[in-house]
Amino acid sequence: MSENSYKMAKRINDPATLIIWPVHWVFPIFMGVGAGIVFDQVLLFSAFGMAWFIALRFVEARFPKGYLAHLIWWNLGVCPGFIDDDKPSVPNPMRKEFTQL
Repeated sequence: MSENSYKMAKRINDPATLIIWPVHWVFPIFMGVGAGIVFDQVLLFSAFGMAWFIALRFVEARFPKGYLAHLIWWNLGVCPGFIDDDKPSVPNPMRKEFTQL
């Protein structure tokens, strides 16, 4: 390699990048184009991919890592073991008395 070539700095915890963006930001755009080709709606699915890209950048710039996963897990009801109060494996922490089933 010549002395004038530029090499981007890489650290152990850096995400994989595509040009200047992390791959997990750009991936929804590629998925939108791919799904658009399959369903013959490239413009529509590409728009969804761009919207997801913008939303992901917005959330990751303003909230801590894992915020979306936390939001989906707890607030949107994708947490199957904690939704139903009748689940014996996860008792309600606000309940004062517990009985064995």
